[in-house]
Amino acid sequence: MQFVCRVGTPDGRVLEELLTGADERAVRSELDKRGYHIFEVRRKGVPKSAAFSGATRGLGRRRRIKSEEFLVFNQELAALLRAGLPLLQTLDLMLERLPNPGFKAVMVEIRDQVKSGADLSEAFAAHGEMFPRLYPSSLKAGERSGELELVIRRFIRYMKLMLEARKKGISALIYPANKKK
Repeated sequence: MQFVCRVGTPDGRVLEELLTGADERAVRSELDKRGYHIFEVRRKGVPKSAAFSGATRGLGRRRRIKSEEFLVFNQELAALLRAGLPLLQTLDLMLERLPNPGFKAVMVEIRDQVKSGADLSEAFAAHGEMFPRLYPSSLKAGERSGELELVIRRFIRYMKLMLEARKKGISALIYPANKKK
């Protein structure tokens, strides 16, 4: 089988090569032996969007990240950025702390995309079904203004307001049912 491989060389170049191998694992092993950093390996003829979900293939259908979990993630992300850590180092630290295997697999893909030169907003937009629609747009605004941490903090405030409104709405729906008893 033939595989399209996007790799980073030790001298910092990004290459796209066509390799032949028995399976993806064999091709990845060959690329590792050459000392390449692997960004993507997909079978020739398979569109990027289909190959892109490789890290979560075994996890079944991707699900939206729980709002509370995403809120905590963003609070930690903002704190690390505020402390002055570079974005890639921040993402690596965040990966170590993520307990949810589905979220962690997606964050590995996002980190790899950022490592290969993509904007954080683009990397999150590629997984749009998992995150709030407003999030990639907010990140893009922060990237363009140079105030990523500030924009993430604003998004956190927005999320807290939305979660509080949701709780009040649910309470309002449940209250009449409890009163009838």
